[in-house]
Amino acid sequence: MRSARPGRLRLGDRVRFERSTYTVVALTGMRVRLADVHGTGMLIDQVHLQAAEDFAVLGTGERAALGSAALLDHLPEKAAERALWGSTTWSRF
Repeated sequence: MRSARPGRLRLGDRVRFERSTYTVVALTGMRVRLADVHGTGMLIDQVHLQAAEDFAVLGTGERAALGSAALLDHLPEKAAERALWGSTTWSRF
């Protein structure tokens, strides 16, 4: 079985490789760090991984949803201001 999304691995994706299931825990350049259910990891070239006979993407990683800004109403005013400042600063980049 081939990947439905060759070249597009993301953190958290679950993949099959060499008859085992792994989770993508890091992406650095063209290298992929995989970890199995026991936490044992390996670093592999993405090209080698996706060229493997049994490679498949079994599930995609889910990104955590950001909370509502309405939750800031329950914080002290200074803390809420700092939280909002950080989010607006990063959104400009």
